[in-house]
Amino acid sequence: MKIQLSVKEFQDLNELKNPSEANGIINFLVKQGLATLVGTRRTTSGRGKPAKLYEIEQNVNVKLFEDDAQDLLDKWAVERAEKIAAEKTKKAEKDAEKVTVTKTVKSETQINDDEDLGMEDHLDFEEYDEEQY
Repeated sequence: MKIQLSVKEFQDLNELKNPSEANGIINFLVKQGLATLVGTRRTTSGRGKPAKLYEIEQNVNVKLFEDDAQDLLDKWAVERAEKIAAEKTKKAEKDAEKVTVTKTVKSETQINDDEDLGMEDHLDFEEYDEEQY
């Protein structure tokens, strides 16, 4: 037996928590060819967007995934693992680069205490005479 109902009605009939759950299920049924959009209905208040009406068979057999689903899942798992490994390698390379830059900066800024900086050559000091003040 086919019935026509809106997403809200589907939600209420199936005691779902919110309209997004009902909408997701209806979209899945439409994709599977088990539900059809047949029109719209104005709301009782006459305000707002009209509700979409779907024609849905009361009892359906649902195929949740294709026969090769496990192969796809395995492929996706490998791709995810490769992506994570690449991200970790990239992060490790960046961290190593930061360490190299830090060491270079530190080695370039170190001052040898024995080295004569020659600052006295550039500065002229006057003798301080206490009697003058």
